[in-house]
Amino acid sequence: MKEAINKIVELTSDTEAWIEGYMDKFCNSLLVYKLEVSNVGNENLIEKILDSIDHLLLKKEGFLVFLMTFVKNDYCNGALLSGFFQKLLQFYEDNGIELTTDYKLNSLINDNFRFFNYDLFLSVCTVLIQNSKYEVLAEIVKTNYRVYKEDGDYEDYRFTSFREYNYTLNEIKRNIYKLDSKSVVARIVKDSSNYITVVR
Repeated sequence: MKEAINKIVELTSDTEAWIEGYMDKFCNSLLVYKLEVSNVGNENLIEKILDSIDHLLLKKEGFLVFLMTFVKNDYCNGALLSGFFQKLLQFYEDNGIELTTDYKLNSLINDNFRFFNYDLFLSVCTVLIQNSKYEVLAEIVKTNYRVYKEDGDYEDYRFTSFREYNYTLNEIKRNIYKLDSKSVVARIVKDSSNYITVVR
């Protein structure tokens, strides 16, 4: 990331390539947080999801630092950021990470990524609004994100794919710990959003 940030600050001829390269590496680096059914059960599901979310929040903060280095210049455009979100959805497809909400264990183990997607998308939108990048925001909201399947077919997704319901946090954790919060996800998002104000 430091090399990419330096290239952005210097505004060299290969700055855009460095930005896209960082985004590619960012997506691929998320694979380490994929949970496997063989290592997760009802007794440790919440613990595994929350531990993974803690690490993913650090990844998000790193991405926001990266975004804030070029959000004010012309490299921050709708095509670049919508391309990033499309790469992110393609990453999930290529690695068998199902984002559609379900209450079965093989789906619940992806609630770490469901939270991450929601939090990251909201955070990026917040940074864009703070910097009056309304046209960029409009494009990432209006874009059809085309994701290719293994058989060569494809499916188009909307930005709503980044706000799938989180059973593990909003149902299981809230009920087990008898939490008053209507949305555990919202509470964690609120707590982690302070970072955006700090680094502005």
